[in-house]
Amino acid sequence: MTPPTPTNIVVVLVLLSLSLSLPLATGNRRTMSTETAAKINQAALVYDNEILNQQLPPFASFIFKRATWLSKNGETETEFLVRHAGITPVGKDAVPLAGRRRLSQQLYDDGEPKQQEQLADRQHVLDFGYGAGHMTRLLRRSLEIEHQVHGIEISRVQASRATTATLASGKDLAAGIAYATHLGFGKLPYRTNYFQRVLSQQVFSHCPDRAATFAEIFRVLQPGGQLVFQDVFLSRSNHAAVHIEPINTALGTNMGSITQYKKDLITAGFVDIGIESIHDLADKIDAQKHLTERTAAGLFKPSEPAQQHPGLSTLNIEEARIRYGDVAVANALAHNALGLAIVKVRKPLKE
Repeated sequence: MTPPTPTNIVVVLVLLSLSLSLPLATGNRRTMSTETAAKINQAALVYDNEILNQQLPPFASFIFKRATWLSKNGETETEFLVRHAGITPVGKDAVPLAGRRRLSQQLYDDGEPKQQEQLADRQHVLDFGYGAGHMTRLLRRSLEIEHQVHGIEISRVQASRATTATLASGKDLAAGIAYATHLGFGKLPYRTNYFQRVLSQQVFSHCPDRAATFAEIFRVLQPGGQLVFQDVFLSRSNHAAVHIEPINTALGTNMGSITQYKKDLITAGFVDIGIESIHDLADKIDAQKHLTERTAAGLFKPSEPAQQHPGLSTLNIEEARIRYGDVAVANALAHNALGLAIVKVRKPLKE
């Protein structure tokens, strides 16, 4: 696997407001803890100052790079996710960019339409944690111009890269996307019941408070709206938690099991939870293939099943964070402690 590039790093995202309180689906308000706020600030520093300015080794980059895989019908992981959301993905050469300019751009303010009137057939879609904007651009090409495509992202470095890459794809395409950035987890800068769909790739495994984040996404979705996302999960293999803990420590992630995700989604109010393992759909996972080759060549030796890798105890995590994460991710992969899946949920038509 090659180190991540501006087009394939996915980072945690959320919320454009500096407010530290977030409305739950029930209408109650939930105050963010000081500890959670500190983790958010740490994540922003890691992504913008540490991770994005270094060459990540192949194992650690698995956490930040979409593991490259193809579905059985030849679609990329991003195309597959978009199709799971009920949108037919359109390639770069299939749709002319002419005429894709946003209608009446002056109606927008911070990514939100100023006028209240909205056409019933408009499909507002949010790319939650857009990274370098790869999926956002795919959504823009795949939807008619009357449908609005938004993206929101925590990293200003990623936001800059997304804007640059999108402008390079053509001004007409760029004009049809409303990118936004924010500095912390709080209230999303969109009206209640605004989006028909929210899509996300490998973002929630970085969230300090998934329950609160899911609750806010629930708020901005229309009744019957869908949240569809791909993420890295703690697998059901024996001793998986032992091997995930070093990754969370080194890379600032907060990986959970499918069971934990389902609990948070149900708490937020979502229904019809569907989970599909990517390992059952993919022809290959580059990270796993690379690990197998390195291990067979004697370049990496996994720990015992119930023990953390012994090499982790010899590294100072503050001085060697990337190397520590490299060993931790490689060991977790060796023990099948990491899993990939697509999750699809719906907001009820009536709350």
